[in-house]
Amino acid sequence: LDYLSFPYAANKVIDPLCNKLIELSDALGPEYKEFKLDELDKTYLTEGLARLKHATPLKQVFRKIEMDVFFKKMGAWPAASFFPVADLWRIMLLHPQTSELHKGSDDGWHYVSTILNHMKHDPNGVLGMLGARYLAHMFYLPTCRYVMHRRRGPVCDVLSELVGCTNKNTRTALATVLLNFGVVFREKNDPEGRLQVLSLVNEYMQTETEPEAAYRLLAALGTLCHED
Repeated sequence: LDYLSFPYAANKVIDPLCNKLIELSDALGPEYKEFKLDELDKTYLTEGLARLKHATPLKQVFRKIEMDVFFKKMGAWPAASFFPVADLWRIMLLHPQTSELHKGSDDGWHYVSTILNHMKHDPNGVLGMLGARYLAHMFYLPTCRYVMHRRRGPVCDVLSELVGCTNKNTRTALATVLLNFGVVFREKNDPEGRLQVLSLVNEYMQTETEPEAAYRLLAALGTLCHED
């Protein structure tokens, strides 16, 4: 099995995403003044996002200042404004340059932690769905995949809290995260981790009625139980 992700149509998604980010930045209250995008930031945002519409987006190189706007400045936005940021982050996880964010002393864990916190507070809303897709995309690149394996405990703790989520798209994304964990354990000898994720899969299967989510949970179960 390969790691699963959620594709996006750049020509349909990127321009509306850019417009929404600028709109929400302009609407931020005075308490978030230092995190609002000034005119130069908006230029960096627009030019950076345009790279994702290129015919070969994975070969495009983002400037450091663009990555700083994407991840540092907008990463501090409040929950009410964060959903397009989460969408951008999950898209960027498919670009190899993003792996550099997860090579620091904390593995870039603060980015993942930000997403997990938003998911806990909006499990049935758009942040729950986009957050779950972000976690699924954390398995796409080897460096980020290592972080998910190394930080399996706190990630699984949040996934356990989300059992019973009512949003079918979020449930499908959460099942994808569990399936991707299963693929990790095909590559790594980690009996404790395998058992923890297997227990989570079992929890999710007890209440899952959405066909696509159920199928991915069954695939996760089979992957976790399979011994090479």
